[in-house]
Amino acid sequence: MVFFDGFDITKEIQYFKGVPDLAARGIACLIVDGPGNGESPGFRYLYLHHETERYATEAYEYLANRPEFDPERINPNGDKRIILIDGRAVGAVKRVPKAGEARANLHVGARPEKATLSARDREICEAIGPELSKRGLLFVGIDVIGDYLTEINVTSPTGIQEIGRFDNVSLEAQLWDSFEARWQASRDEQA
Repeated sequence: MVFFDGFDITKEIQYFKGVPDLAARGIACLIVDGPGNGESPGFRYLYLHHETERYATEAYEYLANRPEFDPERINPNGDKRIILIDGRAVGAVKRVPKAGEARANLHVGARPEKATLSARDREICEAIGPELSKRGLLFVGIDVIGDYLTEINVTSPTGIQEIGRFDNVSLEAQLWDSFEARWQASRDEQA
């Protein structure tokens, strides 16, 4: 597993907050200070950049070419984006990277494929959904690789258009209904 720092985390925090549990399960971990985090700005003059894929691709390519790593476990086959509305899973889409690309992001050319929610996907969503809803996160996209949650996207998750086309649903309408229900509930509380 490869970890990259975010705006508010360092490799040291990541090490102490989960890596020992992964290592105990036999999962090798590489923790990287990305540009602008940890020692990289002071010692390497690498300043913060919001597009993690720019430098994460280099780490992927390095690992993918190492004889001791299984490329299938590095995941060149993409991931599954699951959309949750008000804490409830409402659809999923598989995102398959284009040839020669490590990223499964749709905006960089990944191919969307129809996907369904597995029992494990539902288990993950049921575990995190109530907390997401409690925190007021009505529109969330999570990424799952195999049986593992790898990312929670809360600022602008993609995939609803693709899920809509594959499943013939309007997630936009469900999202709007959820916004309206929350708004109405807040007005009722104030009355």
